[in-house]
Amino acid sequence: MSKPTVAAKIKGRVDLEWVGIVRNGPVNSRVVRLDEDDEEIAGIDSFLVPNRQLYDRRPLFQNLRRRTMQHPEGKTYSMTVAIKDEPQPTRYFIVQKGHVESRLVPIGPDGKSSGDSFAISNDFIVDRHQWHEPVEVMTKIDERGVLVVPAEIRRAAGITGVQAVAVEQRDGGIFIRPRKSPINGQENP
Repeated sequence: MSKPTVAAKIKGRVDLEWVGIVRNGPVNSRVVRLDEDDEEIAGIDSFLVPNRQLYDRRPLFQNLRRRTMQHPEGKTYSMTVAIKDEPQPTRYFIVQKGHVESRLVPIGPDGKSSGDSFAISNDFIVDRHQWHEPVEVMTKIDERGVLVVPAEIRRAAGITGVQAVAVEQRDGGIFIRPRKSPINGQENP
């Protein structure tokens, strides 16, 4: 039997602190008892629980990496995500999206896939973004500080028309990103 990748509590069961979900079905899930270190208790059989009785789900990060598949390195994919409550936040590409689980692969420092892919419940995938290859285009800033951002880069960043942006100085450069909230009390058009 595979290792649980998600822990949950069962409504009405005070005798069980946490259970690990081994197989997540559409109506019922197969679960195992977990000890205080989130390890499966040996010698105790798994059992079925209706999904509506499971709550407080959280990922078991130590077991996620055990369900890996070899994956070709150096590729890019169209969607990037993060994992909710991950101890060391990392960005991932979605390699294969399913209704219940998706297969992810880490993004390396070069912006391409790095390492093996693994499956995780879609409940824990957050911060979805379209992936765009890094683009570098030469432009200039005039004496008034006006910067012309080429249309290709504006479209990739989702900037359309007149829109508020946040400007930060960091890592020896200038970082510009679209803002969804108003700046100085002014509404975005």
